[in-house]
Amino acid sequence: MKTKTIIIAVGAIVLLASVGGFILKNKQNNYVQEDSKVVANNHVKNEEMAVASTTMSDKSVVQEKMPVKEVAKITSPWLSFTSEMKEMKLKTLTSTQYKVTQEGATENPHTNLYDQNFEKGIYVDIVSGEPLYLSTDKFDSGTGWPSFVKPISSNAVTLKTDNYLVVKRTEVLSKIAGSHLGHMFDDGPVERGGKRYCMNSAALRFVPISKMEAEGYGQFISKLN
Repeated sequence: MKTKTIIIAVGAIVLLASVGGFILKNKQNNYVQEDSKVVANNHVKNEEMAVASTTMSDKSVVQEKMPVKEVAKITSPWLSFTSEMKEMKLKTLTSTQYKVTQEGATENPHTNLYDQNFEKGIYVDIVSGEPLYLSTDKFDSGTGWPSFVKPISSNAVTLKTDNYLVVKRTEVLSKIAGSHLGHMFDDGPVERGGKRYCMNSAALRFVPISKMEAEGYGQFISKLN
C-alpha cells in the first residue's frame, strides 16, 4: 500500500514537472516572440524615421544637387517659358497688348499705364514674365511713353533694324518671347549713356519691390538699392 502511494506521488511530481516545463517553455517562446515583435517594430520605426529624415534632407539640398539650369528655373520661372505657354498667354491679352506685342503697334502716348509710374520695382514682359527694366533706370523723357536708359542686362532684349517708317529706327524685342516692346533712340541722358529705350506700357508688367521675391525676381532686389 505504501509502495503504491509512493509510486503515485512520484508520478504526480513528474507530471507537474513536465507541465511546469511546458508552461515555462511557452512563456519563454512568448517572450522571444514579443521581443522579436519589439525589435521588428523598432526596425520599422527606425526605417520610417530614416526615410523621413532622408526626405527632409533631400528637400533641403535639392537645389544643391540640381544642375544650375534647373535651379535657375525655380528662382527664374521665365526660363521655363514654352511656345505652348505663349499661345495660352496670348489668349488672355487685351486687344492693345496683343497688337503691340505681336503686331508691332504703338500705343497712345501720355494715357498709357506706366508713363508716370516711378514706384520702385521691376518691369517684365507681359507675355513671358522675363525681366526687362529696373525702375532705377527709368526717367521722364517727356515723350508720353515709359523710357529707360538701359535694359536690366545687355542680353535682356534683342535689337533689330526697323524700316517701317522713312527714318530707320531700332526695334526692341524681348529675348525669350520675342515680344515687340518699343524702340531705342540715341537721344537719352548723355550722362547716363545717351540711350532712350522708349517702351510701350502695353508690352510690360510692373512688379513692385514688395512682390518681387514672391514672384521669382528676388535676385534683382539688391540692384534697386
